[in-house]
Amino acid sequence: MCSIDGLLGELDDVVERLGAVDLEVLSPPRRFVVLERLETARRRQVALSHAVLARLERFEGCPPVGIAVADVLRISPREARRRMRDAEQLAPRTTLTGELLPPVLPETAKVWHDGQLDGEHLRVIQTFFRDLPDHVSPVEVDKAERSLAGHAVTLRPDQLEKVAHRLALHLNPDGTFSDTDRARKRG
Repeated sequence: MCSIDGLLGELDDVVERLGAVDLEVLSPPRRFVVLERLETARRRQVALSHAVLARLERFEGCPPVGIAVADVLRISPREARRRMRDAEQLAPRTTLTGELLPPVLPETAKVWHDGQLDGEHLRVIQTFFRDLPDHVSPVEVDKAERSLAGHAVTLRPDQLEKVAHRLALHLNPDGTFSDTDRARKRG
């Protein structure tokens, strides 16, 4: 625990030192580089917080985790539930017997933890899979997830949404949904 506290202290110190930098001395192109690096660092911190959040569910004797997270972080219960859902999809899972399973969205999780995705990218990918009908084969689902994660690294969320829409039309050209699909959407 001391090493975690020390590392968090170092992080606070680095953020404080970065806040004291005179940005006026940087050329405009250099400011974009700094902005990109800061964004990647922020995204990696968010991914790390999701990894911590995914482990909170395993503690016993805790009040409902969503309420505790909302209270500790001073965020709305809705935002806490959203973060918990994200963490569930992006963190490795374990079976009842303790075997380790990959995340629900393994390719997305890789680029998420590398700091290459934003929350909006993740929403586009989650929406795509939420709306995908059950009759799409697991092989096609895996290929679609790999494709979307790969595109998300280079595209803005609005551009990724267009790619996801085209991919959805390719996988389900007739727009056919079963009663189970409709019930799941109503859900």
